[in-house]
Amino acid sequence: MVCALVLSVLPAEDKTKNLILVTMDGLRWQELFHGADSVLISNPNFVENGDKLREQFWAETPEKRRENLMPFFWETIASDGQLYGNHAEGSVILLTNSQWFSYPGYNEILTGYADPEIDSNDKKWNRNVTFLEYLNRRRGFEGRVAAFCSWDVFRGNAAEPAHRRDAQTLRYRPVGRLHLSSHDGISRKGEAEGDVYCFRCHR
Repeated sequence: MVCALVLSVLPAEDKTKNLILVTMDGLRWQELFHGADSVLISNPNFVENGDKLREQFWAETPEKRRENLMPFFWETIASDGQLYGNHAEGSVILLTNSQWFSYPGYNEILTGYADPEIDSNDKKWNRNVTFLEYLNRRRGFEGRVAAFCSWDVFRGNAAEPAHRRDAQTLRYRPVGRLHLSSHDGISRKGEAEGDVYCFRCHR
């Protein structure tokens, strides 16, 4: 699973102090809104311990199942915010790119439109101006945008290369690196080790 967290601090006069964008590769809307899938949770091709998973995450109602699967999301985010994307309730959100994998999807999330020339997950600079760049150019927001990524391709996805920058273009400066240790339950293989790349936007 690839996770990215983007944080920007807003001016003090606004009520909202922080804007956080969290993305997760491979998360389906079905699990988010309905919880554990009865077809997948019992299929040995997808899970290794179906009985244990059913004991931990299964319930008779989708409301209870989704709370079991993502308690913080449903007990905190859902109660204090707004949710979109539940197809069963007519809230349909779809990507417009035809690739259906990571880099093209993240480009569309961060720019608002698809780019047909982004057709791989290769580590290359994004030629498009992202929302992160736009926000970092706004007065009062300069240097207050950061990204924490478990996939180093995000550095190219979210900003332009240094040789193309001008006074209005941000770059990412590495400010740290965290190492995640293996933790049972994070990965079905029990192998969740990896690095989190920390970048801070600047001019």
